Amino acid sequence: MKKIFTIPNFLTFTRIILTISFIVLFLEEQILKSIILLGLSIVTDFLDGFLARILKQKTKFGSFIDPLADKILIITTLLILISKNILPWWFFTIVISREILVSAGWLITYQHTMSLSAKPRFLGKVSVGLEMIVMILIILNGYYKINIINDIINEMFLVTSIFVLGSLIDYIIYSRRLLAQK
Repeated sequence: MKKIFTIPNFLTFTRIILTISFIVLFLEEQILKSIILLGLSIVTDFLDGFLARILKQKTKFGSFIDPLADKILIITTLLILISKNILPWWFFTIVISREILVSAGWLITYQHTMSLSAKPRFLGKVSVGLEMIVMILIILNGYYKINIINDIINEMFLVTSIFVLGSLIDYIIYSRRLLAQK
């Protein structure tokens, strides 16, 4: 039996704690500190999967808690940004819809396959990474008004939306294949 308390799982729990801390600091308008915590959250997201592979510490629990931690981070950050009116509704709707649909698809797939393992998909990883970058840029732009960031954000909205929608399609195709095998 594999251990649950591994370095990658510790990093995933750290991401959840960092997310809560980010929310508190952001709501207290300690913007620079909140951006740093959001950045650290992104680093832990990269490191937990990387270290799980390198250290051969992949666990079923980790494959469940890692995407859950990602969803907690993304959804709470999006909700905060939309509540502060610094995120466009159309972008919020695209990203949140993907999160809801992918989660629902995962639950349906789990019901039919009884496998808790949520296999990360390349487009999913890319879209989450882009979403994180966009969120940091939006916070920077919303509070520090750096002109060049505004131009970058508009391009990033488009690129990220394309990857988010592509990722959703990829997850649907992948889930249908899994369900067809059962």
